[in-house]
Amino acid sequence: MAARGIRCAGDAGGDRSPVKGDIFLTDTEVRDILTLAQKYPKFMLVLNVSGVCLPADRKLVYPFSLDSLLCDVLDNEQARAAFREVAPGLCAYFSNNDVGMSGYTMRSLLSMRSFFVPPQMQEVLDEKLQSIAA
Repeated sequence: MAARGIRCAGDAGGDRSPVKGDIFLTDTEVRDILTLAQKYPKFMLVLNVSGVCLPADRKLVYPFSLDSLLCDVLDNEQARAAFREVAPGLCAYFSNNDVGMSGYTMRSLLSMRSFFVPPQMQEVLDEKLQSIAA
């Protein structure tokens, strides 16, 4: 048996609000999910979202560094500016495309063959990111 709930939370996210029933699940949705998870031994919840889901209580790590998540760097104006200065093409690419990599660290992304940035440039970016005040 499959239960299906549908709620449109928007596509790009710019028109969304961090409230229950919009970005956050409503109490009813949480209740229904927990009920189904308890009732069925093989329960899978599939979320169709346009980005990585991170816990709301997750704390950002300051100062920023190459070990920061891409989504955290892109969400901070100063961090994004540092990224844009060192790797403008990559910054634009990640800012304009939902590539499903928001949960990767900068270090892991910049070391991938597809997005490779030389170690010297990574060091420059790391210094710039670490200089940003919390």
